[in-house]
Amino acid sequence: MVEDNSIYDFPVVEWIRKTLTNDTKRVFLKSENDQISYSELLKEIEEKNELIKSRNLTYDSIYLVLDDNKHTSIAELIALLANGYTVCPLKSQTLEKHLLLLNQIAKIDSISKATDSIIKKLSKNKTLIDSSSSLLRQNIVFFTSGTSGTPKAVFHSASPLIEKFFAKKVKPENAIRFLGFDHMGGINTILALLHNGSTFIALESFTVDKVCKAIQDFSVSFLPTTPTFLTMLYLSKAWEKFDLSSLKLISYGAEIMNEKVLISLNEKFPLVEFKQTYGLTELGVLSIKSKSSTSTWLKLNIPSGEFRIVDNILHLKVPSQANAIIEFSPIVTLNDKVKTEWFNTQDMVEQEEDFIRFLGRNTDIINVAGQKVYPEEIRQKLETLSIVKNCHIFGEKNIITGNTVIARITVDNSISEESAKLEILTFCREKLLKFQIPSRIEISHNLLMNERFKLQR
Repeated sequence: MVEDNSIYDFPVVEWIRKTLTNDTKRVFLKSENDQISYSELLKEIEEKNELIKSRNLTYDSIYLVLDDNKHTSIAELIALLANGYTVCPLKSQTLEKHLLLLNQIAKIDSISKATDSIIKKLSKNKTLIDSSSSLLRQNIVFFTSGTSGTPKAVFHSASPLIEKFFAKKVKPENAIRFLGFDHMGGINTILALLHNGSTFIALESFTVDKVCKAIQDFSVSFLPTTPTFLTMLYLSKAWEKFDLSSLKLISYGAEIMNEKVLISLNEKFPLVEFKQTYGLTELGVLSIKSKSSTSTWLKLNIPSGEFRIVDNILHLKVPSQANAIIEFSPIVTLNDKVKTEWFNTQDMVEQEEDFIRFLGRNTDIINVAGQKVYPEEIRQKLETLSIVKNCHIFGEKNIITGNTVIARITVDNSISEESAKLEILTFCREKLLKFQIPSRIEISHNLLMNERFKLQR
């Protein structure tokens, strides 16, 4: 049964009501064909709350919320958390994969007809977490991207995620809702914008032209995005077609930023602040300070005793917001001691006084005949070539050397594939050690993003 707590005591609902006190007509969400006010959002939360009470839900399940890019899914998420339930926000692109993993953790339930039918198709397995677990009380379950293997499920208490905004207050702004709420960065952005009473701009697709047209049409001031999207923006020169003068802040994270692109965009948008972010699904979004708007060097705003660099790998010992991390491979295991352990981020870094710079993931290192190849080192050298706009360096299995280096490179449309390969190979022979030289060079004129707007690997 639902405990008899008022949803109006839940901080996020309080923020919404405060926004309405200051501006009864404040717009919460805008799209190409519609707009929703904060009043309508509050009404939707109240309706979801009544639905929850009528269903007599119990605290023995993880409640699935499917991100439909509308106010209804955000209202559903808020109402479930306000009533103390544990939720797992998902997107349709990864739904099937993550549902199969969720089915091993706990019972799965939903208050949405769209997801009810999907859940009913799952067979009932013996689950890892039972109804007495505190993990089924007001937690949010996130999945890691799984780029280095099977995704992990991470349980975060909702309270710390929300409370960190109490001391922050900035003016409302119009912001593109870029990352979904299945992503730690996406939830962080949604909570920040709700706290400020900002307006979300919802898009059906995120091509450069669609995003830039929305910035122009809705006077967007804040764009939270990824380095891959910024590289696509740089390649497209979309500022020549659209008025982007309303932009004041662009934040980027989740992968390494191309420094040449960052410097070029700063030159194109001198009035825009470019802000790097850093976070981990396991630990949350950390407070950092960039060396400058044009630099990828950053300082972690945490005590020196709470981070260390071991063999060029960053380890953190910060107060984790995570209550548990569940791994599915090779067997399903639950680690509920994450708050007291040093966490190996697997991020390779270099250090210069108080600042660090990310060099890539430790799992990305390519071992070629016993020699370690660092993809980021090769990428940085290749991107000094004027024809190279972006590149992805990765390894492939090889019978003789164990692994071999592959380079997937995006070049300017004006150069042919044959000419690009010849110039790049000549450069590699001059600038790289023999074991670092790619055995295959793949040329493209377009960048591809995955469902989290990161470089498609």
